[in-house]
Amino acid sequence: MTIRTNSSKFQKLAPRPSTPPKPAHTNTQANLRLDTFKAVLPPVKKVVEFALEKLLPKTLGDKRTSGDAVREADELLRGPAVDRDSEGTAQTIRDAANVNDSRDTDVESTRHKAALEQLKANEALEAAALKRLSPTEQQQYQAVKQRCLDANDPVAALALEKLLLDGKLPGEKDLKGEGTTLDHSRSWPTRRRRSPRASTATSSSLTSCRSSPRPAPSTRAIVAPARRPPLPSSSR
Repeated sequence: MTIRTNSSKFQKLAPRPSTPPKPAHTNTQANLRLDTFKAVLPPVKKVVEFALEKLLPKTLGDKRTSGDAVREADELLRGPAVDRDSEGTAQTIRDAANVNDSRDTDVESTRHKAALEQLKANEALEAAALKRLSPTEQQQYQAVKQRCLDANDPVAALALEKLLLDGKLPGEKDLKGEGTTLDHSRSWPTRRRRSPRASTATSSSLTSCRSSPRPAPSTRAIVAPARRPPLPSSSR
């Protein structure tokens, strides 16, 4: 190996011995780099419930307004204020009950009793708000509310009534133009079933496809595009 130094003289240096390669590590537990993330289970939800006296309607009769009804229903649905840290990353200030909370259908629970009392206190306000809807929309609303009551869930009926008193029903049409909020609410309690017209059309289409015979050869010849006739020969 020859190099040039600052004195412009050539020096011959012996090549450095090559460093032997390091032995490859085996895939042992000590050499593997384990994932530093750890699975964190969500904290157990602590049930915090208002006392029944706090959820009962405060104002009754003619003095009760839609604002009072919406505010009291919102207090029941959202739950009481809490102050809880979540692993040091966030702070929970309100923790609403689950949608399928068993207390909503329990006749002895505070939520169930308070929802029934609020529905009773809002009867006059509900009747006045329903007058702003068309007769068809009123029937849709009453049908959905009755489904909630038949399921022994006054909390769900109160949530629907809150939308009405808050002026959010019937609502605007969705982006596809398939229906308003009230139209889609028919599928909230149960799954939406196919319309009889659609099922009939499907069955009739399947029946026609299965029962229709195959076309005759002559029919296929007529439907098929005609071939271009050959050009006459110049010798003829």
